[in-house]
Amino acid sequence: VAEIAKAFNMKIIAYDPSRGTIQLQDALSSRPVTFRINNSTQVRINGKGASVGDLAKGALVDVVFAPDKANRGIATEISLLARPGVSYTFAGRITNVNLRDGTVSVENQTDGKVYDIEFDTRSKSERGGLRAGNEVSITATFDGENYKATNVTVTEAEAAPKGKPKTDEQKPKSDDQQ
Repeated sequence: VAEIAKAFNMKIIAYDPSRGTIQLQDALSSRPVTFRINNSTQVRINGKGASVGDLAKGALVDVVFAPDKANRGIATEISLLARPGVSYTFAGRITNVNLRDGTVSVENQTDGKVYDIEFDTRSKSERGGLRAGNEVSITATFDGENYKATNVTVTEAEAAPKGKPKTDEQKPKSDDQQ
């Protein structure tokens, strides 16, 4: 009985249909891993059947494989997680906002994973509701590297903490300032 292993959240860096190989890279390793693909390799999108024609450079995948040689295996199942140019909707609670880098982290209700999504820091309407604790729905397009927000909707704003000091705009003016 052949041993089965699984590789998570790998990025396709090369795909050669004529040779039946796919080269993947994960975020932690500097060395890519090559898998052979054959007629029995199943490709899935959202758990449904797809084809090897859906595989593209830049896509994120999970792979179930049978080890073959060092840094090489035979892919038995490839699940496409994200494909370049495709839009995805993330709905959940904001866990972090980085205004300098223009990224927001959302704990997605669908799968419980936290996703970092880039947004336009110049857009006041986009960044206005981006506060940790707010519930949002964000539509973002995957570009092969990152998710880029195309639509941000705050579905539930977290109440401001009590006892927080007011900003100068919110402070009542004293008689001396009026």
